[in-house]
Amino acid sequence: MNHAKAFILKFIATFVVLYIILGVVYNMALRDVFFISLVLGVVAYILGDLFILPRTNNTMATISDFVLSLIVIWVLGKALGYDRNLLLISFISSLVVTVFEFFFHIYVAKLFDTGRERRDEINTNQRNLKYQTETSEEIYPVSPNQDNDTDKDR
Repeated sequence: MNHAKAFILKFIATFVVLYIILGVVYNMALRDVFFISLVLGVVAYILGDLFILPRTNNTMATISDFVLSLIVIWVLGKALGYDRNLLLISFISSLVVTVFEFFFHIYVAKLFDTGRERRDEINTNQRNLKYQTETSEEIYPVSPNQDNDTDKDR
């Protein structure tokens, strides 16, 4: 049930953002905005929120969602027959969607706290390693001005 609630929230927010940018500003048809929002929502939820976010952090997941949304909006816009400044439109739309995604990842991380305890424990253990270097006399070279203990024995 949590996945359905999170996906519906993501879809509605993505649809509203894309409708304002693509529909109102660039006169894209409502059905095309709905289709792009649906495809982007499904792909970004599966890849970004369920696969990348649990294995990395919010920053990496947000960057990957930006690239993913840029590609999806551009490819689907091209496939639906929109050619006028499509790369710029896709870039602007992806930037705004990415701002939402940053905050959505915080929500998803709290909702599905999967594996974070173990990963945090591993990271803490790796940061607390205490290395100690062994040294001996050979590390310090003997200068010609110093008396060497081995020379006195001869």
